[in-house]
Amino acid sequence: MKVELTAQVEEMQKQLEDLKYRVLVEQGEAAKSNERTKAGNSVLQEVIQKQHVELATMQAQLSCHLQRNINLHTPAHTIIHLGNDREQRHKTLMSLRNRKIQEAKRFITARSQGLDPKSAYSQEERTTKPGDDYSIVHFDTVPIRGASARDVFEAFIDVAQNAEIVLTEMFGSLTIRENNEIDAREVSQMRLVTSTSQGTLVESNTALFAKFVEKGDDEEENYGLVVADFVESDKLYPYKPKERVKRDSTTVFMIRTLKPRSENTDDKEKLKSSDQERVVVATRWTYTKIRRSQMNLSVDALQEVQESTVSFGDTMKKCIQLRLGKTDISVPHKP
Repeated sequence: MKVELTAQVEEMQKQLEDLKYRVLVEQGEAAKSNERTKAGNSVLQEVIQKQHVELATMQAQLSCHLQRNINLHTPAHTIIHLGNDREQRHKTLMSLRNRKIQEAKRFITARSQGLDPKSAYSQEERTTKPGDDYSIVHFDTVPIRGASARDVFEAFIDVAQNAEIVLTEMFGSLTIRENNEIDAREVSQMRLVTSTSQGTLVESNTALFAKFVEKGDDEEENYGLVVADFVESDKLYPYKPKERVKRDSTTVFMIRTLKPRSENTDDKEKLKSSDQERVVVATRWTYTKIRRSQMNLSVDALQEVQESTVSFGDTMKKCIQLRLGKTDISVPHKP
């Protein structure tokens, strides 16, 4: 009996030694595996960081280009000179309309290429230098639910052509419109003067061009385009640089209804799903410049003009949403 127990103990000890050996081997392999994983993660992290640096370099190059060339010719801007004759003024604007619409669509389509239409996106860049112009470039694209492209298009024009009312009632800045021409949906002009809380007068002279297309290309069911561009010189309503701060702005606004992904199908459920995928997307690009003033403005007065320029776009957007009622405009949150 003792001999048998001794033999069992020896066998168990042998098995234990074997287990210890296997554990040591497995631990060694695990250690090697961990080392390989760490090495792989390190390489991956290095690659990711390199990509971040390359992307940052590209962004820096774009920012440098914008900073150095922001005072040069602006995308979607056309030099507009208007004379005294009212009929000729209208003809001048009408002659520019088709070209403005075509150039604006090409630009805004390229600027929004590749962006997810169902997600809101916003980007803003500001450039300022002591004694120089103050410039803002803003771009955003937002999906809209609860309104058609035509509804948004009409609301945008209504708000833009009544900007003096919007600025006075919603923004709190007394604004008057100096020109009295009758507005048309396709072409109009707004000569505005706004007074800030510190009494600074800010003037702008903007021509508005608009077009709505019921049937777009292969990707769009319909779309509307509005181009607002500042007037370079106006003999009937000349600028007054010694009395007012001049604000120039160029805006391209496109509203479009994207076609559903799946159309050629007999499956009613798929058709229903496709209808739900239909997206109305609003895209806006704005370049605004506060011209270097000949007036001796205080730092606070100048800062108020700059801040009001930034807030103006948000006020217009809020007013459009109010016009549309319970429409969901997915505005990107500002950082």
